[in-house]
Amino acid sequence: MGTYVSTAQVAARLPYRTIDGSSKPSSSQVSEWIDEAEALIHAALNAIEVTTPITGTDGVKVLRSIVLNYAVGHTRLAYAAAGGDADNDAGADEVERFNDQVSDFFANPTRWASMLNAGS
Repeated sequence: MGTYVSTAQVAARLPYRTIDGSSKPSSSQVSEWIDEAEALIHAALNAIEVTTPITGTDGVKVLRSIVLNYAVGHTRLAYAAAGGDADNDAGADEVERFNDQVSDFFANPTRWASMLNAGS
């Protein structure tokens, strides 16, 4: 389980889908995507001199939203691939949104530092 997101929270964004040890993608794969997203976020935040992990209540909620974009996006792409639908790019928008948000850390470091360290 990640710091900001659990596989159950990913599953909650994908109604009518099951994520478990035998699903495609499996709960292990979804957990890996959560870990990847959090590692990318932590690396970017550390690069702009924001200490991680973020522990404030509001900051955790903000990062949860961003991590969910990555994990849900990759999960949706995996569902399409497992279904044999190579032309289905469902999930690509979420991954792109994640990438844009992480890139915005560098464009607006002061704003992100304030947002993520707010609340307790």
